[in-house]
Amino acid sequence: SYIPYISYLFLYTRHSPISFFFFFLMIRRPPRSTLSSSSAASDVYKRQYQRRVRGTASSFTCEPLVITLMDTHALQHCQPDAPDTTDTPNEETQSRSWSDYAHNGLGVTKDLTRAASVGATIGFGIARRCTQFGFWAAHTAVSGPKAVVDHVAPYSTAGMMLAGANKLISAAEAATFLGMSVGSTVTQASLNTTHSILEHSNIKGGQLWAATGEALVGKDATEAMSGFCSLVQEYLVGVDMSMGDIIGGLRIIQRIQQSQRPAMETREQVVLPAEVQRYMQFASGSYGHAALKAMGMSPLFDPSDDYVTAASVAGIPREDVLLFESSSGMYRPGHVLYLDRELEAVVVAIRGTMRPQDLLTDLVCQSSPLADQAGAIHTGFLEAGERLFRLLMPKIQEALDTTGFTSLVLCGHSLGAAVATTLCLKCSQHLPAHIYKVRGYGYAAPCSLSAAPARGCRETFTSVVYGNDMVPRFGLGMMKDLRDRLVLIHGLGPARAENFCSLIEQSRPLDPDSRRFLQAVVVPRHDRLYPAGTILQLRPDLQQGHAVVCDQEEFSELILEPRDMFRSHMPNVYMDACTVVRHQRL
Repeated sequence: SYIPYISYLFLYTRHSPISFFFFFLMIRRPPRSTLSSSSAASDVYKRQYQRRVRGTASSFTCEPLVITLMDTHALQHCQPDAPDTTDTPNEETQSRSWSDYAHNGLGVTKDLTRAASVGATIGFGIARRCTQFGFWAAHTAVSGPKAVVDHVAPYSTAGMMLAGANKLISAAEAATFLGMSVGSTVTQASLNTTHSILEHSNIKGGQLWAATGEALVGKDATEAMSGFCSLVQEYLVGVDMSMGDIIGGLRIIQRIQQSQRPAMETREQVVLPAEVQRYMQFASGSYGHAALKAMGMSPLFDPSDDYVTAASVAGIPREDVLLFESSSGMYRPGHVLYLDRELEAVVVAIRGTMRPQDLLTDLVCQSSPLADQAGAIHTGFLEAGERLFRLLMPKIQEALDTTGFTSLVLCGHSLGAAVATTLCLKCSQHLPAHIYKVRGYGYAAPCSLSAAPARGCRETFTSVVYGNDMVPRFGLGMMKDLRDRLVLIHGLGPARAENFCSLIEQSRPLDPDSRRFLQAVVVPRHDRLYPAGTILQLRPDLQQGHAVVCDQEEFSELILEPRDMFRSHMPNVYMDACTVVRHQRL
């Protein structure tokens, strides 16, 4: 039975032994096999036989047979054929997969048309500039000699020839630019028409970016950038203002904030706990030797070793720095694992934003529901906290078991403070409360939890805010409110807005329309997140320094103080503020 195949092989493969070998494997008949062992080529036949036996055993009985060597064809006389659907793709599934492939392909086409439109605009623009330069050079090359000839011998044959050449160049220039204009118009019209057809056909774009982005920066980073771009696009819907309008609106909002801000001297003031200053040192150590030297927090000529620098800044021996991870990944900021033998605690310090991956974690700013209670949490901080929990919990447990310590401290600055919030929640659930005490300290803590869960962790987490630091007040809900207020002020007009501010600043009575406008400008409208736990605010404007206890609602809007809102966020500022307040109050 192999003779026809062998003949075909010798005729068309030129007696290649390799071709003969693979061709033979492809067409050979499966060998006989037992139910316990077989060659790979007959596995599919054996599975078909076993499915037939299982599928037909309940419908009828067959005369007992003792089978030692079984060919699948031997059962055909006593069993009906059972349809084999396992190895053959379901038609509906196959159709759906082909439909998905088609939609993804059209999505890539849609992305390419948009990219090609931008590329064509740039390309034709460059071509136009280069062509203009070329014709300018040609005109210069002809006009220069013509001017000399006309000066030496007016109305000469050479002069007329050069003039004719100049006219030919001008005609060629006009024809070239006309052709380029027609080509640009036709190209853009074709690309825009294709894009419009795909748009009206509900073809989703983004597949090209997803494919290239995933290959270049990874799936998580690609999804983060795509999500942020969608947020920005949504944020700018309905905003039609110039930069001057925006700056003018921000000034009006700043004046309203200053007139409405309560006096801080009337708030409850507390002595800043010693642990707050101590664990700010541990949090600062996570930045590494290079960043700490740049901020003046470590001597310039100290050893360039992250372990040594972290131990020096934290005030502990080098051997008590168990782990220093300076690299960052998406949803995995740098972190340090310490032993604090003075207070008998295992300490995890998470670094703030230093690398692009950290920034992308910040920008995944949508809210996600909490799993174990009502409320919401910042999606990027939640994901980072969960990944670090899975990564570090075995090391934390090992350190607790080895030392016998029963206290765990999570701390961090900026992004690190937000991730410490999530880690504090996770570790509190994981570690038995009757054995271990879990505490968290966040410095310049971003908005991470909705109001109820943020207040609910006041016993376990402390957030420290210095002055008018913008990060603890900067969130998606706050930015949406700021956008809406700018639109309202822009609609009011510059003159009326200025008059309204004067009434507010002079504490003069407002008419009903002005009261409604003030209510719209001041009262938050969008859902927002807040710093977690007990909030202690440090301020530089009171003599002797102070720490003021604040509620989450006091961080519901961005305070526009350009001289203070950015500088106040740096870790060296927090380190100095914690030290000054502690020494002055104790």
